Amino acid sequence: MNAELLRALDLATARDWAGAKAALLHVDDPVATRLAGVIADLDHRDEARRRSTADLRHEIGNALTIVQANLEGVIDGVLEPTKERLAGMRDALAAAGAALENFGRS
Repeated sequence: MNAELLRALDLATARDWAGAKAALLHVDDPVATRLAGVIADLDHRDEARRRSTADLRHEIGNALTIVQANLEGVIDGVLEPTKERLAGMRDALAAAGAALENFGRS
């Protein structure tokens, strides 16, 4: 097996997708071509997972911020702990939990 393929495999194992693709750039071999395609797909999947994780963090952060603001307002006596307000806080936490649960399934 040639050195460029081994280097690309080592870099891919370390999730250095750009380095792995660069190692295969000038290799004219069907195995290298196939490996480059696999590496590109793995890179794409990693990026999609990063975006999904960022979206999840944002969604959970929003829900927690809403609940925290409402709780602080109730504790400080600025807001009344109405059934509607408490239900809204419960719903925000439930939505965050559901988002987390759905993320774990994907």
